[in-house]
Amino acid sequence: MKSTNIVRVRMSRDLFSCHATSFRSKHVMRSLRVEQRIQQANDRKRGKELFEHGDELREEDKLDEAKDAYMAALEIFLCLQDDEGKTKCQLQVAVCLYLQGEFSKAVPLLRECLHLCTTSPVLSGNELNRAITLLALGVCLTALAQYTEAEAVLREAVVIQRKKL
Repeated sequence: MKSTNIVRVRMSRDLFSCHATSFRSKHVMRSLRVEQRIQQANDRKRGKELFEHGDELREEDKLDEAKDAYMAALEIFLCLQDDEGKTKCQLQVAVCLYLQGEFSKAVPLLRECLHLCTTSPVLSGNELNRAITLLALGVCLTALAQYTEAEAVLREAVVIQRKKL
């Protein structure tokens, strides 16, 4: 009879140990998720600050510095998988490139922005972003003398604008 009791005590201690470990790991995982959310919020805040700094620099015609600020913000939004932040940053980098006369460098960025505007669940309903991107792409294509494609892109922007009015 004694041997049976010893086995039961050992089993119950092991079971308790197992439950305690499980509770600790769940608690640790929950803490890690909370810390991760806090870090993401801080990163998102930093990305927005860099973006706003880029806007200030662009208004002062410091286009190279503005591009750098937008690119730093873009890296943060890429890590966060934030399509809206990514698109806004890419659009502003493309605007800086346009203002510097580097149309051929701006076009791929604008095409990617346009792709995100149509495929991202977050952005697909925002027709204003899409129209702005189409307009910028059309202007760059016109500057590159790609008139046929530019006309089609600009017509699409006008259609969106007429729907919104």
